[in-house]
Amino acid sequence: MSNLYAVILLSGLLILRADPVSTQPLQRKQIYSLDDTLRGSLNKERSWWNVQHYAITVQPDFNTRTLTGQNTIRFISTQARASAVMQIDLQAPMKIDSVFFEGRRVPFEKRGKDSWLVSLNDRSVTKKKAEQSLTIYFSGAPRIAKNPPWDGGWIFTKDKEG
Repeated sequence: MSNLYAVILLSGLLILRADPVSTQPLQRKQIYSLDDTLRGSLNKERSWWNVQHYAITVQPDFNTRTLTGQNTIRFISTQARASAVMQIDLQAPMKIDSVFFEGRRVPFEKRGKDSWLVSLNDRSVTKKKAEQSLTIYFSGAPRIAKNPPWDGGWIFTKDKEG
């Protein structure tokens, strides 16, 4: 009987003394790029404004297979601020040509592959809940669809209907 107690005691001590087993995750941890973060995150350049309306026009050029267009965004500032930077996403190879805030040209710069930062250094941005507008002019050569409509992209060819 004393041998049984000794075995149980020894087993218990060995279990308590055992080092924890380290395991490997079933999947590797995903490493996100700057572009992943810009497209998928609510950040300071996105969280201060709320879109009310988009008015988008696009003009295709069938000879050069390019597009030009504009997007007027009506938005409300959700936070009072002295100046603001607004993140606008526009998928490459399209690019922003110019930006106008309340009728005045404003500076912008590209960040990452598909994101643009627009600087709205204007006293009127400080007004919380005031509706304002921004017009973005853009252009570029969009991706041509290889297997429409299944793979996305533009079609610049004509059929028998025109």
